[in-house]
This record gives sequence, C-alpha cells and structure tokens, in this order.
Amino acid sequence: MDSDQFISMNFEDALSIAALCSDLGISQDDARLYIYIHAKSCSHPSGIQCFIHEKEEEILALEIMLGIKNIAVLFPEKGSDAIATVLQKFGTFTKDSISDLDHIARHGCGHETHFQSELSKRLKFHTDEKFRNEKLQIFSAVILPRMKEYGKEKALSVFETKRKKPPVIVLNFRDSLN
Repeated sequence: MDSDQFISMNFEDALSIAALCSDLGISQDDARLYIYIHAKSCSHPSGIQCFIHEKEEEILALEIMLGIKNIAVLFPEKGSDAIATVLQKFGTFTKDSISDLDHIARHGCGHETHFQSELSKRLKFHTDEKFRNEKLQIFSAVILPRMKEYGKEKALSVFETKRKKPPVIVLNFRDSLN
C-alpha cells in the first residue's frame, strides 16, 4: 500500500476521532494517540490486540527517532568503523530531521514540539503498561463505539464551532487548574 492509499483510507477516520475527542474535551495529544491506535489496529491482523504486548521493534524505532538510542544498536556485532560511522550519522540525521520538523511546525504553525511530543507519547504508550491499558480502554469503550457518529460534515462542523469560540485567557496558574 502506498502513502496515498493509506491516507485516503484513514483520513476520514482520523477526522472523526479528532472531532469526537474535541467534543469530549480530550486533548489533541491524546486524540493523535487514538488516531495512531486506530490506524495501527486497522492494519494489523489481530486488531487492537496487537498492542497487548510491548513491541520491541516499535520501542527501538521510537527511541532512535527521539535520539535516545543510536541506530548502531541494531547491529551489535562489531563491524567496520566505516559502517558504524555511517549508522551513527544516519541516526543523528533522523533525530535532527525530527527536530527540524518541530522547528518548522513551531514557526510555521505555532505547534510546540509537535513531532517529538507525539513520538514521546507513543513511546510511553508502548513502554508503560498502565498508561497503555488506560488508553486502550478509553479507545475501546469511548472512541471506537462513537466514531461513526462523526462523519465528515459533523467533524467539520465541530472544528468550525471550536474555531469560532473566543480563546480562554488564563490570568494565573491557579485559574488554569480549575
């Protein structure tokens, strides 16, 4: 499946999940995580059960993209220094590319550490069993059953209503806790 097919298959579902989460007061970060859960579980033969166990390859990929680990960990045997150097540069390039995307998102769209925060949330999802179970429970019990209520038109209506609301101004930190 190419990327255009993937996007066309998942775009309306992502839109529905984002609108539903917005109506339920669920954060955009969590909405993106639920979209990730939905996309991964739809393309996996065992569905949502694919998340029951930690996925070492997912964890390692996320750690490499976040710069926590170097890509050289994929090749534990001692190879040539040239290969190790190339792998080191590729891992650094990957981490720097994500940082660059965050920079573009921050300055072009006003999103703070958008990609790093999303990848960090996915890493937590895969490594923290309690967090994973909590998010899977919400996804299964709340998001999935109501997704189809939010077709394209209703989703767009939710976003239009949200855009027209005046911004909430927090005068001090204590007010933001209420």
